[in-house]
Amino acid sequence: MKKKFIAVFLVTLSFLLIGVPNVSAKEKMTNFKETVDEEISTFESNSDAKEFVDTMKNADFTGYKEDDPNKINVYIFRGSTCGYCLKAVSFFSSIIKDYGKYFNLKTYEVWNNQDNSELFSKVASVLGDSADGVPYIVIGDKSFSGYASSMDSDIEKQIKAEYDKKKSERYDVMDHLDKAKATTSDDTSSDDTTAKKTSKSSSLSVIDFWFIIIVIILADIIYTELRVRSVKKYAEKEINEIKKASKKAEEPVKKAVKKVQEKHKKKAVKK
Repeated sequence: MKKKFIAVFLVTLSFLLIGVPNVSAKEKMTNFKETVDEEISTFESNSDAKEFVDTMKNADFTGYKEDDPNKINVYIFRGSTCGYCLKAVSFFSSIIKDYGKYFNLKTYEVWNNQDNSELFSKVASVLGDSADGVPYIVIGDKSFSGYASSMDSDIEKQIKAEYDKKKSERYDVMDHLDKAKATTSDDTSSDDTTAKKTSKSSSLSVIDFWFIIIVIILADIIYTELRVRSVKKYAEKEINEIKKASKKAEEPVKKAVKKVQEKHKKKAVKK
């Protein structure tokens, strides 16, 4: 029992010292090709996503340059298993041949990275929006909440319009984060272009899950230990009571036997 308790204690200590992985990582930006690879890996086995996965697989990145300073930056805040985000990334993959020379695509996964989620809130705040659903697409000073194919032409126009500006006149929201308000959205409404999930709640739920499991294990060990001790103590008490009762019961028998033996001795002496 002591070994078991020590083992659980060491596991608990490890969680406290190391922490739960990927709960609150640093801000992580994923480039276009990496994003496409992640989306393919996530949805490849989903038959309903075949059309979009095939589009991404067929995307030609040959002439596309990541982090080209002469191009504008397009930002997408997305969720790891968000179907609308998949469609958005698939759309950008489909226009890479004609529009890839105009933009760098940078994405931030917000459902499993708390810092990315906070960045999402800041960016939305700067643009006067609420960070209440993904995908959230930012091109210059214009944002697109959610994604539907009806947005395609507007997205293409915004990419070209922002690119055609003088470099000094282009707007990159990441240069204006100091204007972000410390606000968060509690909106739980939904529409048919966004997927909603609170990254913070998701992260905390992982911690809560492990904490509850550890508490249950420790409680079980403590309860079992106390139960064993209680039973052992009770058994010892009962045994002692039985011994005392046995001794008391033996005394009259011994006296009776002694009397019989003495009578026999007296009779033997008379004879």
